[in-house]
Amino acid sequence: MRLFQKPLILTNCRVSANVKRSKTGIDGIQFIVNDETIVKYDISANYEIHDKVLEVKLEEVYNPKKYSDYHVGISGIAESYISTKILEREIPSDVVIDGWNQYDRMIPFDRIIKFLIARDVFLLKVPRLKYVGLAPSWDVCISLAMYLRLCERIENFEAKLHTATEVGDQIRGNLKMLDSDIQKGDYFSKHLLPLLHSMHSLNDELELAYNIHRLGYNVRFGGRGEPDYFIDNVAIEQKSRFPELEHMFRKNLPSNFQYAEALKDLVLEIKQHKKGLSRSDIFFCNMSRLVEGFKFYASTQLTKVGPNAGSFNFADMFNDFDIMMKCIYIFLKSGKVAVPYVKLYSLDPKITCPFPIPEEAFDIIVKEKSKPYLSRDQN
Repeated sequence: MRLFQKPLILTNCRVSANVKRSKTGIDGIQFIVNDETIVKYDISANYEIHDKVLEVKLEEVYNPKKYSDYHVGISGIAESYISTKILEREIPSDVVIDGWNQYDRMIPFDRIIKFLIARDVFLLKVPRLKYVGLAPSWDVCISLAMYLRLCERIENFEAKLHTATEVGDQIRGNLKMLDSDIQKGDYFSKHLLPLLHSMHSLNDELELAYNIHRLGYNVRFGGRGEPDYFIDNVAIEQKSRFPELEHMFRKNLPSNFQYAEALKDLVLEIKQHKKGLSRSDIFFCNMSRLVEGFKFYASTQLTKVGPNAGSFNFADMFNDFDIMMKCIYIFLKSGKVAVPYVKLYSLDPKITCPFPIPEEAFDIIVKEKSKPYLSRDQN
């Protein structure tokens, strides 16, 4: 399963999907939104099956390839790319390529790609998985290269590069073990998950810092032994939630999204708030990869659709990150706060979050876990 990938959410769009099939199953997929391809990936040139034995065909090194001003993919494989428009607003593909070329020595994107291609082949071709994802596993190389480039103007970026170098060192250590495993025919090595975890965690830290900096706040990355970063000298910790396989299989999306239920589900999924707040004044908890995060994002987005679309309603606040940052500072005057948030792939990519949660409120939240939802009649 692609436990690290964010879902794609689309509202009021024309959406279609083309699936490329072969005798051995699915070879790729293309998502088209409003007549523009936003994701396309194809593994047909990266495997062979002889006598029911899967062989993955890989190069040692891969490089980014510009397909258009807003489409970037990987050279050396069948036509595959993603649109930068679902990552951030108006960020051209040149930013990704510049970031890749500048920071590849620090984080070896060119050597990581082959293992992520192998992962996609494994996911699509092993019958018991029967899994097709929104985007290829190598999407993290595209987004991380982009955010490294976008965060260069943030104060003390060099400190974050030290962290990135440490992550790169960990990745290089994993690559040696991955190489050994792949030579034995193990294309889904246990060493792949730590590699993905490191890359996605760093990506999320940079993503949040960039989005806050873009609003005009004074952001500074923390050095060794310090919190992740500071906003106007307020200490910030950021953590990302990555679901376990069992957690994913246990969750089913409801046929409709009720805002109150989605909000409660999201808040109750906050973990390690005590650890996060022990080092900081604000603890951002990224819920983007959880089903609960998707439900909350969808419930706030869908309130804009229908007869009252265009008029202000309560949920509009959650879609304006600038308003939420101001609320965070208001709550901060009374003590430390935790902030669950969601940022999914979207044609309108933005951070969505509920109200900041005061530290002392968590004892009450824990007690609420065992209480059922109020029905509409009870409301």
